[in-house]
Amino acid sequence: MLTVGGYFISQPLQDRIARVCASHVQTNTAAITRLAKVQGGGRVVWFGLRAGDKSWLGQETGLIEVIRFLQAEFDDVVCVLDAFSLSANQPSVPPVWRNAFTRLDGMCARIIVAVSKPSDVLNLSGVSLPETILIARETDAYVTPLGTTQPKVGWFTKGPELVYISSAVAQLDVMRRPGTWESEGIMLPEFLVAEREFAGEKRDVDDRQAHLFDMELDASKICHWLKERLYGAG
Repeated sequence: MLTVGGYFISQPLQDRIARVCASHVQTNTAAITRLAKVQGGGRVVWFGLRAGDKSWLGQETGLIEVIRFLQAEFDDVVCVLDAFSLSANQPSVPPVWRNAFTRLDGMCARIIVAVSKPSDVLNLSGVSLPETILIARETDAYVTPLGTTQPKVGWFTKGPELVYISSAVAQLDVMRRPGTWESEGIMLPEFLVAEREFAGEKRDVDDRQAHLFDMELDASKICHWLKERLYGAG
């Protein structure tokens, strides 16, 4: 069992988790097809989507811009849209998360049809966590918000990482930020600070979480960062 955020994840534990994940997807035809796509030798770029708080305002149009740029720059790039994973034994989205799932899944679908090569973009919304971990291990670079979607890929890839954060989080020491130290062998993320910030959604009146700001980002900065990092991959 892996206690998320609780203990340091050694390389042997990462490998053990991967073996368990592989056993969960070995009879899933759709999962095998998606894994073959990211294992085909091209550059794999992971984008974490989020709704409600800590999200990129305008992420739909922003990601369309970024993916179109990547597809024009790299013939072999495969883009992965990660929005909401299900546990291995969870057949459907829990009611509490259904609205967020519907919003994000719809966003992924619209992004895919709007880019230059839709067949080279994978929608992981509603895909099992074991499959997403296996895809994370194939990822060459990722861009995510700070939060649960970032450790999901960040703990299992050795590629460069860009995490977007609010100005308040930027005041924290880098090594105190989530996702910077929990897993052996990972690269220290680079951080993109929001251009502008707006209050994010709280779950209820008792929600006392800090740093819930939604953020405006400059998509051209993400394009430039990915271009620099991907020329050595693939």
